[in-house]
Amino acid sequence: MSNTQAMQNFAFGNATHVGLVRKANEDYFGSFDTPNGYVFLVCDGMGGHVGGAKASQIAVATIRDFLMSQTLPEAAAALKNAIIAANNAILQYASQNPDLKGMGSTCVAVLVQGSDVFYAHVGDSRIYLQSEGRLFQITKDHSFVQMLVDMGEISEQEAEHHPRKNEITNALGLPNMKPPDVCLYPIKAAKGDYFLLCSDGLTGMVANTNIEKVLNSAADLQQKASKLVEMANVAGGKDNITLQIIHFHNSEYKKTENYTDKTIPGETRKLKLPIILGGVALLIIGLIVGYFLWPETNKEVPSINKNDTVLPVKNDTVKNKPVVKPEAPKDNPRLVPDKSRKEEVIPPSPKRIGNEDKNVQPPLKKPEKDTVKGKGPVQQKMKKPDPKPDSIKQKTEDPRKEPKKDTLKNA
Repeated sequence: MSNTQAMQNFAFGNATHVGLVRKANEDYFGSFDTPNGYVFLVCDGMGGHVGGAKASQIAVATIRDFLMSQTLPEAAAALKNAIIAANNAILQYASQNPDLKGMGSTCVAVLVQGSDVFYAHVGDSRIYLQSEGRLFQITKDHSFVQMLVDMGEISEQEAEHHPRKNEITNALGLPNMKPPDVCLYPIKAAKGDYFLLCSDGLTGMVANTNIEKVLNSAADLQQKASKLVEMANVAGGKDNITLQIIHFHNSEYKKTENYTDKTIPGETRKLKLPIILGGVALLIIGLIVGYFLWPETNKEVPSINKNDTVLPVKNDTVKNKPVVKPEAPKDNPRLVPDKSRKEEVIPPSPKRIGNEDKNVQPPLKKPEKDTVKGKGPVQQKMKKPDPKPDSIKQKTEDPRKEPKKDTLKNA
């Protein structure tokens, strides 16, 4: 069965076939005008000959009635709610007919408003866009093999021939059906663009590259639809084959916009390669920067050994200036307590910590006994020039007295 019809700025054709293996056609499609826009549907039924065919028919009829009965402000939300209504209708029919328990259907839906194309889907039926001679797959299958592709277990080419390719993860007729995938923005179709809605009876038999060639051919829509069905049957016709083609022969947009980057296998990898290379480049740059910054942020830490004993100081002193500096010698007396002193230890003040080692004077030695009498040894020592004249200015009023505690500040 096939049909071709022309509208104001687009034309469409459709075709369906039972295939060469199945005894009945469980697919169903619909195309109709509504107050919300022109709607195109393809549904692939499942659950036995009777149950599958009935489920796909209920889905098309429910979506049509939902969109015909009211005008909704948002087209994408209208498609989503219509598909949810179809799921509820199938569940209700199955509950009233226990012999059809397990019936269900996939669904792909397109709603056209002028040259804006909204779309939604559930299951593994697909929607394609052909623009400027290139074929883009704009839906992602809700299937087991697609999960493997997303996890990186298999490639998209391997998924096309995987033994579990027909297992789907979401469909109409499931009590816990996940909400349909709906476009965030409408595709702005340009003149010459094609949209293809189809069941997996086509995509499971005909490669995307061959579909692209047929859509690029000079044949009319009816001939293209019939050719695709023929190619699927020549390849084996293992499933029902249903498709709809929409062609925009006029548009207000000069260039197609708002379609996803998911394309035919091979070109998908080309699109992902720059992203992968960019991520690797950022990682390398981060490692290089971290290598050079890490020693800078830890200059003060390596100079402290875990076995070192550090002179206790107040917290606010530490905040003003680190106790240990890389250029300080390891035997810095300010970092090691003076064992000759008893329990009383006077911590250096923040002002003293700011001084460098070169400004610290050694503590005075206890005068020898001969110096009390003012004998020769003392006189000889006093005559020797001191390289640091300022150090002579120690208090000498009574050299017999013990040096005051203030001298500890020089330590």
